[in-house]
Amino acid sequence: EIEPRVLQSFKVAKVFPRVDVINSMDFTADGKFLVSACDDDSIVCHNMETGNEEIMVFSKRYGAELITATHHAPAVIYAPKKQTQDKSLRYLSLYDNRFLRTFPGHKDRTLSISMSPLDDTFLSSSLDGTIRMWDLRQSQCKGLLNTNIPGVQNRASLVAAYDKEGVVFATAIGQNIIKLYDGRNYDAGPFSTFTVSYRSDLHWRNIEFSNDGKLILLTTPVGIIVVDSFEGTLVKHITGYTNTKGFPITASFSPDGNYIFTGSEDGIIHVFNSKTGEPVAKWNGQPPHPTPVGIVRFNPKSMVAASASKVLSLWLPS
Repeated sequence: EIEPRVLQSFKVAKVFPRVDVINSMDFTADGKFLVSACDDDSIVCHNMETGNEEIMVFSKRYGAELITATHHAPAVIYAPKKQTQDKSLRYLSLYDNRFLRTFPGHKDRTLSISMSPLDDTFLSSSLDGTIRMWDLRQSQCKGLLNTNIPGVQNRASLVAAYDKEGVVFATAIGQNIIKLYDGRNYDAGPFSTFTVSYRSDLHWRNIEFSNDGKLILLTTPVGIIVVDSFEGTLVKHITGYTNTKGFPITASFSPDGNYIFTGSEDGIIHVFNSKTGEPVAKWNGQPPHPTPVGIVRFNPKSMVAASASKVLSLWLPS
């Protein structure tokens, strides 16, 4: 468990300026690498043992977003950022800048990618209203969920994620519906469905389970929603950070599940207690983030946090 006083001591250790906004980033499960994708089509891999930028490649034809670390670091999956006809996901080896596989199937923009913590399977959700199950070892999708429910129009809110055991996955769709599936038997339909009792016009940015599986986090343009994953009840709605323009911010849990990290439009990183919603720490780096912070992630294995805007900042406790 991380003590609040430790989180309150975090300071910027390294800053890496980028040409454009970093739209996604992910730590490898072993915490050794941090991968990020930028709106200038670059993909960067940082070595967390040195903190240095180790690899930079470009995806000029497709652009890159929703970058996701695999269990074969530093190989990544990502979705195309550019509006091309080809909506395939891509599996890229960063060592030699070589595509290992493509995953065709989605007919519209991909909205989320989630790697199973257990094996080489992963999930993706799309604006086409489908969730697809994949295996890194084959291009053809191995499972499909069609979420085009009559009366539910908000396809732009379709996100999906595995829990930290890799057994269950959750989907969140428009009109605040969350469904939980057994990943080994998803054809049987969801084993639990609940409606979040909050505003019905919310647009989900991401969904994430806490490490113990008890809480589900959803980021929206008007705050962070924390839900009890067993009861389906609203635990907290967190709004203590600035996002007046609905900037695409995605919050995340700390490895112990006790805290939630989020960026803000004023460049400040906020840390909240995940169960009470109370503010724990506020990080205003030196140098500060020059533009809104869209992503904050905490290393799963060590006391390092990363935040992203037009710069990537690495944070350490002082």
